[in-house]
Amino acid sequence: MLPSSLGNLSELKYGEFGKNQFTGPLPSWLGNLTTLTDLSLNDNQFNGTFPSSLGHLTALTYLCLGGDKLTGTLPSEFGAMRALTYLIIGDNKFTGTLSPQLGNLKAPRDTLWICNNQFRGTLPSSIGKLTALSQVCVSDNQFTRTFPSSLCNLTKLDDLYLNGNEFTGRFPCEMETFTKLEIFCLRDNLFMGSLPLEMGEYCL
Repeated sequence: MLPSSLGNLSELKYGEFGKNQFTGPLPSWLGNLTTLTDLSLNDNQFNGTFPSSLGHLTALTYLCLGGDKLTGTLPSEFGAMRALTYLIIGDNKFTGTLSPQLGNLKAPRDTLWICNNQFRGTLPSSIGKLTALSQVCVSDNQFTRTFPSSLCNLTKLDDLYLNGNEFTGRFPCEMETFTKLEIFCLRDNLFMGSLPLEMGEYCL
């Protein structure tokens, strides 16, 4: 476990704890570190749920929790972390639906990485507000229903991973929308209809 004395570092801005062998739940005292801008806890063996106290980290711009063993749903307090510009929570065991509050983030300029969890239901259309994103990975979850057309607003995307879900219907975006797209993956879904002719140059 992380030593609780870290919770007394009231001026801490960068917490880089990734790629160790820390275990146990994420401590609630992390929410006391309100000056944090960067927090990496990835590739450890943390378990338990996402502590609601992390919603107090309103200055946080970078959050990486990928590759742990976190479970449960994302609490509503997650929506208070509106300064986030980089969010990676992939390769955990999160469940439930994604809150529309995700679209209230400060338009992440880089990465939204939530793949390899157990999220279900509809992908929130509010993600289409995050127009500065360059990478989106929602693969290998349990998302269903049609793919929200609002995501066609993400015109700065380099990488888009949708594979391993249960999206249905037609893919709603014209491919000329994504002029910067380098990687586009939608295999293992339930999309139907014909592919746009211009899509071939993006399917790498």
